[in-house]
Amino acid sequence: MKKIIKNIIHQKLANKKSTFLFIQNINRDPSMPNQKKAIMAYLTNPFELGYDIENSFHTNQIECIQILNILIDMKFSVDISHCLDNTSLDKVSENKYDLVFGLGELFHNLCKINKRATKILYCAEAHPSFLRKKEQERLDYYFERKGVVEKSRRTNTYYKEKYFKYANNIIYKGNTYNKKNFSSLENMNFILPISPAPFTNNDYKYTKKNHTETKKKFIWFGSLGAIHKGLDILVDVFKNNQNLSLFICGLDKSEEYLFSKLPNNIKNIGHVNINSEKYLNLINKCSFVIMPSCCEGMSSGVITSMNHGLIPIISKECGIDLNHEDLYINKFSVDYLEKKILKYSKLEAKKLNAINDSIFKETRKKYSINNFKKQMIKNIQTCFNNFDQS
Repeated sequence: MKKIIKNIIHQKLANKKSTFLFIQNINRDPSMPNQKKAIMAYLTNPFELGYDIENSFHTNQIECIQILNILIDMKFSVDISHCLDNTSLDKVSENKYDLVFGLGELFHNLCKINKRATKILYCAEAHPSFLRKKEQERLDYYFERKGVVEKSRRTNTYYKEKYFKYANNIIYKGNTYNKKNFSSLENMNFILPISPAPFTNNDYKYTKKNHTETKKKFIWFGSLGAIHKGLDILVDVFKNNQNLSLFICGLDKSEEYLFSKLPNNIKNIGHVNINSEKYLNLINKCSFVIMPSCCEGMSSGVITSMNHGLIPIISKECGIDLNHEDLYINKFSVDYLEKKILKYSKLEAKKLNAINDSIFKETRKKYSINNFKKQMIKNIQTCFNNFDQS
């Protein structure tokens, strides 16, 4: 079945003329006249010709494939469209869906049309109003220090407040700490958490680090929204402490101007392929991944780093449960973060090894593509309470 579906997608893509991919009736079964119908308004990159899933830039590409497989296993006839492609609305407005899953403008409009459907908003961020407030705090702090006004990079890109109006369920990336972001939404039947799947370099082998050599080296593993994710604060800290090293991974090119003049102890590495030897060399010479983000769903970059033996120093807003409370960043000032970083850079190697072992074992146990799939199946079944396993 999976091979047939792949061939159908490739045939449709061969004649593709529009910017976005749109596919209908991927697994329509004529022997099931009452087959339930679902549409996934999410990502389409993994289904495009020539796309290399092994070297994809974000774990959501892998998750997208799993969500499609789940809907197929649930015997839905599935349509796929990109969440930003509202042009396909004309093609699907006459379709009656039992399940509308996804995000973006297309998801919003499909929810309005399919009033009787189970509508699941897949939310990888906090609620937009909360995100806007938290991001503005960071932009104000940047202005306070630099005297420069910077604009928001993340608010209202994939999630707008109106998208929450017609949905009746949320599956959100994050932990129970992040659930408070949605507590005011009275129209939801279910608000359910899910943990993203980290990338795993199959050549990685966990060994005890020589923390005496690595404990002064930190990685920031982020993406678009450098101020949002606290990189500007980290750069200020490391500029003041040039005996420490910071490696910047994933900084968006549109934001490189913010950090054009860096001292020798701060390196902008750019995009790093998790499956590469370059990535292994990088994480093996560092002790910590650090992410003082103001607002996340659940940081997949941090989880991927933990999955390869790095100790996280993170804000609670990263959405990750840690057994070591002191690893959380509770304030976002330069002075506070400097004290936190210096404290861990001076810990004895034996103490760091104990923390390292604990974090790594818990990460490998809790976060995986299999656990993501199990959680997603359970969550969709909970939301779609008329699900028929027959």
